[in-house]
Amino acid sequence: MRVSSLATDSRGIVGRVLLGILSVVVISSVTAASTVTIRTGNALIGQPDPLVRFLAEPSGLCGAGFPAAFTAADFAAASAGANPFVIPAFSPWIPSLPCDPLAQWVTPFADNSARSALFARDFVVPEPCCIHQATLTFCWAQDDWLGDLDTFINPGVFLNGTPLPIAGGSYAAETQAVVDVTGILHCGPNTLYVYDRDAGCAVSGLMYSARFQIEECPVSVGPTTWGRLKALYQ
Repeated sequence: MRVSSLATDSRGIVGRVLLGILSVVVISSVTAASTVTIRTGNALIGQPDPLVRFLAEPSGLCGAGFPAAFTAADFAAASAGANPFVIPAFSPWIPSLPCDPLAQWVTPFADNSARSALFARDFVVPEPCCIHQATLTFCWAQDDWLGDLDTFINPGVFLNGTPLPIAGGSYAAETQAVVDVTGILHCGPNTLYVYDRDAGCAVSGLMYSARFQIEECPVSVGPTTWGRLKALYQ
């Protein structure tokens, strides 16, 4: 009788423990991640890059930057502009980016004339999606600068018209920046704008790779039921 009583008491204790677990462990979740990568140089050398467009500095003078801060009209004009040309690296330009060997140099005009330009690249974050966190890893080389390092009128990179803290760089080596773009990157269509500022009046060019790492919103797996918990102890 004592053995039977102990067994009964043990089952009662286990039951109360399971009920306690059930009251605490109710829902579990999983988080998915995805990556979107865009780059310059999406064609053979000498051909227009079909995925990138640009707006040239309006005065037509080499060494000049845009006279005012970019507006929505400037971004729209860049997105609707002509395609730049894919070119080989001049000496002493870096020939490729270590972060992305598929990226290539582009320049606004086929004759390689130097000019400041705002480059636009449309891309899509596949839907349906829910962006919990997004990070941009941006690596680049350029001639001469990203952004106006003399007048500080415009920075070097914009996502959907929002300026990002990226500027400067070098044509002889890769430069890299990592920026939190949560709240700026959208599900569906997006546009990355990169401002290459000419300063030396010799040649101008831009090469970049942008990798967006997206952590999606946690997804509920479902509640833990009494039957699932009881089965663990059978």
